[in-house]
Amino acid sequence: MNSRSCVYETIEGNNPKWVPKQLWVLPWAEDRFPDELKQIRSDFPDDIVSPPSDGQITAEGFSIRDVEKTGHPYKQGKYTDPWGCQFISLNDGIIGEVRHPVVQDEDWKDITNIQLPEEALDINKNEINTFCRNTDKFVT
Repeated sequence: MNSRSCVYETIEGNNPKWVPKQLWVLPWAEDRFPDELKQIRSDFPDDIVSPPSDGQITAEGFSIRDVEKTGHPYKQGKYTDPWGCQFISLNDGIIGEVRHPVVQDEDWKDITNIQLPEEALDINKNEINTFCRNTDKFVT
């Protein structure tokens, strides 16, 4: 059984040989505990992976067009994501808090403010398929 089949067995409610895992690590931990994280990852490798990206939960690593954003999600200061939400981070290595969401009305009357970042959907499917074929991990 490989990682991908373990995840499928879990999703299907079967009894896999192990519980699939994915260690979500912030850059803060990578900067401060690199040796310890290397050991943890060696002892407990991820079963679930994401395609290469710049640290965002997107397929930006395979985007054909640049996704509009300002700042960096894991650096101190302001960061605006591709959806237009503004984050403020007080420390390097962790993502900040949303300070200016796109939808601010409690009743969602301003939902029309949401603009889909269509450039994030313009992806290189061949590269994504190649990445998925070349791993036995479950890819999100």
